[in-house]
Amino acid sequence: MIRITTEWNGVQGSPYYTNMFFDGTLEAEADAAATAVGVFWTAIQDQIDTALEGEVLAEHAVIDPTTGQVTDLFIGTPVTINCSNAGAALPPATQGLIRWRTGIYVGGREVRGRTFVPSPTETSNDAPGVPSAAYIADLQPAADTLVSSSGLVVWSRANGQIAVVTGAQVWQQWASMRSRRD
Repeated sequence: MIRITTEWNGVQGSPYYTNMFFDGTLEAEADAAATAVGVFWTAIQDQIDTALEGEVLAEHAVIDPTTGQVTDLFIGTPVTINCSNAGAALPPATQGLIRWRTGIYVGGREVRGRTFVPSPTETSNDAPGVPSAAYIADLQPAADTLVSSSGLVVWSRANGQIAVVTGAQVWQQWASMRSRRD
C-alpha cells in the first residue's frame, strides 16, 4: 500500500500530519494517489483557516500492510494547499471528520477509517456548535470524489490488512482530536 502524507503548518501545535493510504505499490499509483489527495484538499481549502498552510509531501512511502515497514519510497511533486477561510478559527482540537466505510468485516467489526479536517472557522459553525450545512455540503462531494477516483484504503494495523473504501460520510458534529489540544 502507499502512504500519502499532508503536512499542516502555521498554527499553534503544528505541524500536523494527515496520512491517507492507497492500494498499490508502483510509482505511477503513488503519483495518482498524491494527485487525488491534492484534488481533495484543494476542493475543501475554502473551509480551512487561512493561518494553516498545507502541503501534500513529495515523499510517497510504500508500506507492507502486514508488518507496517516501509519497503520503497517514491519522490513526486509536492502539492500546496492554499487554505482560504478568513473566519475566526475554532479551537485547535475542533476538527471536521470524514468517516470512511469499507463493508469489510473482521472479527464481527467493520474495518473503518477516518480523516480529520483541520482548522475549521466560526463561519462553518452553526448555533448549537455543529458544522454548518454549507460546510458538510462542501466536504461530502470532495470525499465522494476521493473514494470513487483513487483506490483509497483503510489500513487495519491490528489485522495487518487493508480494505478498499467504498463510501464516505461527513460527520454532522465537530470531532475532537486530542493531539491538537495545544
